[in-house]
Order: sequence, then structure tokens, then C-alpha cells
Amino acid sequence: MASDLMLTSEQPPPVIPEDWDYTKANAAFDKQIYKWRRLTVDVISMLWIFYHKLKKPGQRMDLPANAGRLPTWYEWLDSKGIGRDTPIRHFISLGWLASSEQKKLERLEAERAARQTALATVEIRSGDFKDVLSDIEDIDAIITDPPYPKEYLNCFSELADFAAQRLKLDGFLAVYSGQYYLPEVIRRLSAKLVYVWTFCLYLAGQKQIVNNVNIMCGWKPVVIFSRGRKKMRFSAYDVMVSEKMEKESHPWQQSQSGVEQLIEIFSMPGDLIVDPFAGSGTFGVVAQKMGRRFIGAEIDDKTKI
Repeated sequence: MASDLMLTSEQPPPVIPEDWDYTKANAAFDKQIYKWRRLTVDVISMLWIFYHKLKKPGQRMDLPANAGRLPTWYEWLDSKGIGRDTPIRHFISLGWLASSEQKKLERLEAERAARQTALATVEIRSGDFKDVLSDIEDIDAIITDPPYPKEYLNCFSELADFAAQRLKLDGFLAVYSGQYYLPEVIRRLSAKLVYVWTFCLYLAGQKQIVNNVNIMCGWKPVVIFSRGRKKMRFSAYDVMVSEKMEKESHPWQQSQSGVEQLIEIFSMPGDLIVDPFAGSGTFGVVAQKMGRRFIGAEIDDKTKI
């Protein structure tokens, strides 16, 4: 929800009662998380209160002193696994949001429909990539974005095995990574492949706190490996720009602008690009637009594409 959110006068917002109990209200709301289609006005009111009293990280206003550091609106929705556009729809239905929010939702719906149309001719196989991509060989480029948390580090070892067996001798592997476990990611990939370079994906207009080190991060590493080849086909700039992206289809969804340069550098029209962690299929849509063949795998059958 945008910070310049505007309220309309069609229906007055709920009044925050003087004896409002944040802890009790939040606990009651937790019980309603999985009942979005049957939300009551009371639950919507809790959402409205939550957002308008927590516009800035750590801001308490007149909340109980023992509330501690409360999450921002987006942090809270993400922690509950709630799509960010879901509560906005309910606000609009009650006349609490201006038409600009309605237009934003319409735009997101149009983008989602366009993505589904584009993916109609992009092959994304459902299941673990080690199984569903076992028949794929002679891959020109693997461009992928595995999950970054510690519990998923083994994905990079499995990816190294896959690339070592399936990449062409002159093919490249481009892997998005977080910074915190980057040395371990490089170590695991280097067990089977040759390290080439680390690209910088600059996240335009985006910052993310890395709590373990208390650093505001505004870029993302993309590590490049091969089966031996190191020299690019042409001189390549190692800084890419990723425009701001609403993650309406997948929590780790990347922007289309960020992957175009990788596809241009590491493949030619007609080449085969594979993404073992396809997510919402963003990389496939871009590859298709740029005239490449694409095959992806996604293990999460709940991902919207």
C-alpha cells in the first residue's frame, strides 16, 4: 500500500477506541487470516488501524508501551503470507481508498493476465528440477534465482551438479544470491564449476534490511560460473539495474528489467535457457521476448504464474 494513500469521504474510517487493546485485537485478527473472503467490517477496521498507526518502522504513537518494535504494513503482511493487494480490495469495496488504488489493482491484474498469456508458450515443468529436467541436455545458459535462506543452501550444491552435467562446454550459469551466505554459495558452486565473475544487480528504489548485520542492502550479487570458459562473447558491463517490482505472483519474484542484460550477454537468439527455480516465470517471459527457447521448473505448485 503506497505511503501517499488517500482516504475518500464515501464512508468514514473506523474510530480508534480509547481502550483499544492492540494485543487482543491482533490475536483476534490472526484467527481470521485464512478467511479473507468472509472478512467482517470489524476485521477490516483492525487492518486500517494497524496501517495508519504504523507508517514508519518502530513508530508506536499511543500503542501500549510493551508493544515493542512493531513491523511495518508490508513486513506484517509478508510475515502472514498475505498478498498485498488482498486487503486493498476490501478497503476499496468499503469506499475507504481513492480511485488511484483501484487503478493500481487494475494495472496489476492486467500485468498478471499478460504474464499468463506470455507463459502459454513457455514451458514450465512442475516439480523438483533434478527430476523434471533430467532429460534436458546441451543447455546454452542457466539463469536462475534460488531461495537465499540458510536452510536452502543445499540447492546451490544440487544446482552445481546439474550445471556440470547439462551445460554446454561453452555455456554459463548465472545465479542470483543474497550477500549473507555468498561465500558459502560460491564455495558450493565452485565444487563442480569454474568461477567467472560477480555481477551487481542494483535494486533501483528498493532497500532491504539484513537483520543479522543491521545493513540496509540496495543491490544483489549475481555470480557467474562455467565449465571452464571465462571470456565473454563481447565486452559486458557488470552492473545491472532492476526496476522496482511488485511481488504479486511470488515472494521472490524478480523484475524483467534485471534479467534482460544477463540473457543478452550469455545467450544468442534461438539458444536454450533453463531456469531450475522458475517461480512466477518472469525469466521465461523475458527469454521468449528476446527470441530464446526456455524451459523452467518450479517445485511450489501454489505459485501464481
